[in-house]
Amino acid sequence: MLLGMVLILQNRFTTEAERTLQAAADDCQDSYQWLSLGFLTKGDVETEKSQVRTYLGTNVETRTRTAASLLTRLGGEALVRELGLAGQSPQ
Repeated sequence: MLLGMVLILQNRFTTEAERTLQAAADDCQDSYQWLSLGFLTKGDVETEKSQVRTYLGTNVETRTRTAASLLTRLGGEALVRELGLAGQSPQ
């Protein structure tokens, strides 16, 4: 998972990063959030939405606040509204 996170932070969301995060997803649900960020950086909004929904389904209240905060910081305000996350404030 760490390799995938580092590659995303370096703006290098590669097949290797995706594979690493997918492999970690069964054990660490936060991998879905990182996958969504990776797909967002590639402009793959549909897959990004799917990953956000999967991530949110693991612990709805906490995950919703985290997703809204991260997406807003990355300039994804429109996506936050589309996914119905607007108004979710981080704690």
